[in-house]
Amino acid sequence: IRLAHSSQETIVDGDETVPVISAASIVAKVYRDRLMAEYHKVYPEYGFDRHKGYGTKAHFQALAEHGACPIHRQSFRPVKQHLPQWRSLKDRATLGRLGERLAATYLIENGYTIRDMNYHAAHLGELDIVAERGAVTVICEVKTRVPNPGRAGEWGEPEEQIGVKKRDRIMAAAQQYCAEKEIDTEVRFDVISVKFTKAGPSITHRPEGIHAD
Repeated sequence: IRLAHSSQETIVDGDETVPVISAASIVAKVYRDRLMAEYHKVYPEYGFDRHKGYGTKAHFQALAEHGACPIHRQSFRPVKQHLPQWRSLKDRATLGRLGERLAATYLIENGYTIRDMNYHAAHLGELDIVAERGAVTVICEVKTRVPNPGRAGEWGEPEEQIGVKKRDRIMAAAQQYCAEKEIDTEVRFDVISVKFTKAGPSITHRPEGIHAD
C-alpha cells in the first residue's frame, strides 16, 4: 500500500531485524492464536486449538473428513476442493448446525466470547449458544431457514415468533445452566436469524429478542 506524501521502505525479514516489527508480529500471532482457540469451541473437529489454522497433516485430514467450514479461506486450494455443496443444506439437521455455527462465528467477530454450544438441559431442551460480552452472559436462540419460493411456508421465515412455551423452556434452561456453572451475572436473551440463499447467508442479530414478559 502506498500512501500519498509519505516515504516507505520495504524491509525483508523485518520481524527478525527491526524491534517494532518484531513486536507487531508477536502481537498479531498472539491474537491469532487466541482467535483460533475461540473458533475451536465452534468447530472442534478441525483442531484449530492445536494447529492454529496452519496447513498441517491433521488439518488436511480434518478437511477431507468434514469438508471446509465457514472460516476457511476459499483461496487456499485444499479448501476449494472440500467446499460444502448447496444440496447439503436441504437436510434440516445439517442446516440447523451450520446456522448455529455461523451465528457463533458472527458473535466472535463482534467481540463476544463463546462459553458453550448446544448445552442440553434435561427435560427442558437445548441452549443453542451461550456467550459472554463484558459482564453479561448472553443466551442466543438461533433460527435458521432456507427460503423456498416455490413452496411458500415449507421452511418459514427465520424471524418466526418464539412462543410462550418455547420462551419459558429457554429461560428455565438458562437458570439451570447458570446454577450449574455458578454464573452470577446479568443474563440477556438474544435471537439470531440465519437465512440461507444461493447468494450466501444473511445474519440478523436481535439483542434482547426474548423477553420475560
